Amino acid sequence: MKKRLIALLLAVCTLAAVTAGTAPCAAAVETAPTDTVVGYLTPYVLQAGDTMIGVCDGLGINFYQNADYIARINNISSYYYMLPGKTLWLPVSSVASGTAHYTLLSHTLVFGETLYGLCGSYGIDFYASYQLMAALNKNLNYLIAGQTVLLPVYVSGSATTPGATPAPGATVAPSATPGAGATVAPTVAPTAAPGAGGTTPAGDTVSYYLKKHVLQAGETVMGICADLGLNFYQVSDQIMRINNIASYNYLVAGRTLWIPVTSCPTSGDYYKVMAHTVRAGDAVYNLCLTYGIDFTANSVFIQRLNNRNNLATFYVGQTLYLPVYVKGTTVTATPTPGGATATPAPPPTAAPTLAPGTTATPTPTPGPTQEPGATPGPTPAGDTVSYYLKKHVLQAGETISGICADLGLDFYKVSDQIMKINNIASYNYLVAGTTLWIPVTSCPTSGDYYKVAAHTIAAGDTVYNLCQTYGIDYNTNAAFIQRLNNRNDLTTFYVGQTLYLPVYVKG
Repeated sequence: MKKRLIALLLAVCTLAAVTAGTAPCAAAVETAPTDTVVGYLTPYVLQAGDTMIGVCDGLGINFYQNADYIARINNISSYYYMLPGKTLWLPVSSVASGTAHYTLLSHTLVFGETLYGLCGSYGIDFYASYQLMAALNKNLNYLIAGQTVLLPVYVSGSATTPGATPAPGATVAPSATPGAGATVAPTVAPTAAPGAGGTTPAGDTVSYYLKKHVLQAGETVMGICADLGLNFYQVSDQIMRINNIASYNYLVAGRTLWIPVTSCPTSGDYYKVMAHTVRAGDAVYNLCLTYGIDFTANSVFIQRLNNRNNLATFYVGQTLYLPVYVKGTTVTATPTPGGATATPAPPPTAAPTLAPGTTATPTPTPGPTQEPGATPGPTPAGDTVSYYLKKHVLQAGETISGICADLGLDFYKVSDQIMKINNIASYNYLVAGTTLWIPVTSCPTSGDYYKVAAHTIAAGDTVYNLCQTYGIDYNTNAAFIQRLNNRNDLTTFYVGQTLYLPVYVKG
């Protein structure tokens, strides 16, 4: 009976295939339909005094209907904290000829297509544009045949021919050769930055400044803001984020603060915070090289300036803020503000005595420990050297396990400690040129290193006072000391506990 049923089914399938004029079991191949222009994204550089409602009204955009959409594609968490110089991409139905913009194409996926392949067809940089595409389409994780996706095709103003921009509803066929819609932004020649070792890319502007202020006994941040003509309630969150402050209640006299102001300070050290519009091919690391900023020393500070933890996800057209340090009237090495640490700068410039892994605060007094050649502070009786941190600049092709093997270390025993001390989230994202501090038991015979002193807490001890005893700048090195001691709070040591302090030694 079963054999008869199987034979009957085979006969029916064969007859159906012959009737349709196709061979049995052959799949039909779909062809990609032409794509449709559904709109544009036009850039707008935010000016002082602008409001989103006013900007949208000026461009004929209904803000209330598009508020969530605009926030999503521009990665805006709150419209209350946007700064002048930020470039916004706004949805419009038409654009003027010869202006830079994105053309938004609606494409219906067919079987076998990939987003990566479609980007290649249009000359879109898949990696640079991924975050924007994710914002336009909400979810790129589950793409299926028949689904419609929006593709952003960047058109540079210089490459646009009058009349070449298609109108909404027009159809555009994918081309293997990128044309005027390629995502490669126009190449610009950088101009020299006064006094800096780097250069300033054309088009970059100063968004605001960070003025240095050393906190005095009895001062409050609210009073400092009032003296500078600032509204404390408008800038409070920004000051806390930039200076890595968890609470204003625990600030101590001598702490260096960096206060955001709109006018260039006329005296003292300050930062120029540059606004850079990200282009195809840009990377934060390379832009830091262009500006002469130490990426490794300042990466955490740059994260705080841009209010994001990941510096690898900027997309074309977004605004990146970069800190350019100015010493009086001269741009110097780029130390970073309070609550963080950085790597000692190499000669011939005197190193600002930076701690590893994050950022540093410029200060006229000896930095995290001693400046190169400075005399170390006195060592309290009974304190001992627990271990040393040896400086190693990562070379292309090197691995941490290989470095540990060369130093006679068991990688699996010290891996977590290396990640913690150097503030490394993953070994997969380290780049050549990164300065690492490797824990070793023997005193290095050459190069810069740290002595990690072990101090047994006695009654009356505070971390701040012990840092002063050792000649360590507490404000600059607080985050580094936290990592050495594997704790976030440096105020809760009790008598008998061991505190580890970093003493920097120059060669």
